[in-house]
Amino acid sequence: MQCKKILKIVNPKIAFFIKYEFWYNYLHELKKKNIPVFIFSANFRKDQIFFKPYGGWYRNILNYFDHIFVLNKASSDLLKSFGITNVSISGDTRFDRVNFISENAISLP
Repeated sequence: MQCKKILKIVNPKIAFFIKYEFWYNYLHELKKKNIPVFIFSANFRKDQIFFKPYGGWYRNILNYFDHIFVLNKASSDLLKSFGITNVSISGDTRFDRVNFISENAISLP
């Protein structure tokens, strides 16, 4: 398994995933090694496979995350309706960064 080799090389203390990164093999190996795993800017909708009647296996992947930072209340509410409570609404980190830069722009002569 390739991810085992990569994890041995990298030897992480904490792992971060962004938006739609639900890589089962990586998440499984990280959890086996008791490495905290977080996902940022995640966005969930009812029509995703996680929330289908046959989506239990996929939904279990979400349990590998120690905390899930979602874009909006709808995503948070959806996860919580399926018993996933380690969720916080953080907004869109890309938008927040662009907004911060534009509000703190340096005027050039």
